[in-house]
Amino acid sequence: MSDAIPPEEAVPVESPLLRRLYATREWSETQALLTDDFVWHDERGKRRRAKHLKHATQWSERQLEDLHATIEAIVADLAEPTVLYVRDRTRGRTLYRDWPTST
Repeated sequence: MSDAIPPEEAVPVESPLLRRLYATREWSETQALLTDDFVWHDERGKRRRAKHLKHATQWSERQLEDLHATIEAIVADLAEPTVLYVRDRTRGRTLYRDWPTST
Protein backbone atom coordinates (compact mmCIF):
# COMPACT_ATOMS: atom_id res chain seq x y z
CA MET A 1 0.00 0.00 0.00
CA SER A 2 1.54 3.26 -1.05
CA ASP A 3 -0.90 5.79 0.36
CA ALA A 4 -3.82 6.19 2.70
CA ILE A 5 -6.44 6.49 -0.04
CA PRO A 6 -8.64 3.40 -0.47
CA PRO A 7 -8.95 1.93 -3.95
CA GLU A 8 -12.07 2.80 -5.94
CA GLU A 9 -13.39 -0.75 -5.59
CA ALA A 10 -13.29 -0.65 -1.77
CA VAL A 11 -16.57 -1.54 -0.11
CA PRO A 12 -18.15 -0.41 3.17
CA VAL A 13 -17.57 -2.83 6.07
CA GLU A 14 -18.26 -2.90 9.77
CA SER A 15 -15.45 -3.40 12.29
CA PRO A 16 -16.37 -3.73 15.96
CA LEU A 17 -12.63 -3.79 16.75
CA LEU A 18 -12.05 -0.38 15.16
CA ARG A 19 -15.06 1.03 16.96
CA ARG A 20 -13.64 -0.29 20.24
CA LEU A 21 -10.25 1.26 19.45
CA TYR A 22 -11.89 4.64 18.87
CA ALA A 23 -13.84 4.30 22.13
CA THR A 24 -10.80 3.65 24.34
CA ARG A 25 -9.56 6.47 26.55
CA GLU A 26 -6.39 4.98 28.06
CA TRP A 27 -3.34 3.61 26.24
CA SER A 28 -3.51 0.38 28.28
CA GLU A 29 -7.01 -0.24 26.87
CA THR A 30 -5.87 0.52 23.33
CA GLN A 31 -2.71 -1.56 23.58
CA ALA A 32 -4.70 -4.60 24.74
CA LEU A 33 -6.61 -4.53 21.43
CA LEU A 34 -3.52 -4.45 19.20
CA THR A 35 -1.55 -7.42 17.87
CA ASP A 36 2.24 -7.53 17.75
CA ASP A 37 2.17 -7.02 13.97
CA PHE A 38 -0.27 -4.08 14.10
CA VAL A 39 0.45 -1.36 11.54
CA TRP A 40 -1.44 1.70 10.39
CA HIS A 41 -0.81 4.25 7.69
CA ASP A 42 -0.95 7.93 8.46
CA GLU A 43 -2.69 10.50 6.28
CA ARG A 44 0.39 10.65 4.02
CA GLY A 45 0.42 6.86 3.62
CA LYS A 46 3.48 6.33 5.82
CA ARG A 47 3.53 2.94 7.54
CA ARG A 48 3.43 3.24 11.35
CA ARG A 49 3.61 0.84 14.31
CA ALA A 50 1.74 0.80 17.62
CA LYS A 51 4.37 3.01 19.31
CA HIS A 52 3.63 5.75 16.76
CA LEU A 53 -0.09 5.49 17.49
CA LYS A 54 0.72 5.91 21.16
CA HIS A 55 2.89 8.98 20.53
CA ALA A 56 0.35 10.56 18.17
CA THR A 57 -2.42 10.02 20.71
CA GLN A 58 -0.35 11.43 23.57
CA TRP A 59 0.62 14.49 21.49
CA SER A 60 -3.04 15.15 20.63
CA GLU A 61 -4.07 14.80 24.27
CA ARG A 62 -1.41 17.34 25.31
CA GLN A 63 -2.59 19.86 22.70
CA LEU A 64 -6.36 19.46 22.88
CA GLU A 65 -9.05 19.09 25.50
CA ASP A 66 -12.37 17.33 25.00
CA LEU A 67 -10.68 15.31 22.27
CA HIS A 68 -13.19 13.15 20.41
CA ALA A 69 -12.91 11.16 17.20
CA THR A 70 -15.91 9.88 15.28
CA ILE A 71 -15.69 7.21 12.60
CA GLU A 72 -17.44 8.41 9.45
CA ALA A 73 -16.69 5.40 7.24
CA ILE A 74 -14.82 2.09 7.23
CA VAL A 75 -14.06 0.44 3.90
CA ALA A 76 -12.01 -2.55 2.78
CA ASP A 77 -10.41 -3.63 -0.46
CA LEU A 78 -11.79 -7.12 -1.12
CA ALA A 79 -8.47 -8.07 -2.74
CA GLU A 80 -6.77 -7.27 0.59
CA PRO A 81 -9.52 -7.67 3.22
CA THR A 82 -7.22 -7.40 6.24
CA VAL A 83 -6.52 -3.78 5.34
CA LEU A 84 -9.21 -1.38 6.49
CA TYR A 85 -9.47 2.29 5.61
CA VAL A 86 -11.05 4.62 8.13
CA ARG A 87 -12.32 8.14 7.55
CA ASP A 88 -12.82 9.94 10.81
CA ARG A 89 -13.49 13.37 12.19
CA THR A 90 -11.46 14.45 15.19
CA ARG A 91 -12.51 17.40 17.32
CA GLY A 92 -11.09 19.12 20.31
CA ARG A 93 -10.40 22.56 21.77
CA THR A 94 -6.89 23.84 22.05
CA LEU A 95 -5.46 23.87 25.54
CA TYR A 96 -3.50 27.03 24.81
CA ARG A 97 -5.93 29.87 25.25
CA ASP A 98 -3.45 32.63 26.04
CA TRP A 99 -2.75 33.58 22.46
CA PRO A 100 -0.96 36.87 21.98
CA THR A 101 -3.31 39.68 21.13
CA SER A 102 -2.52 42.53 18.82
CA THR A 103 -2.65 46.08 20.13
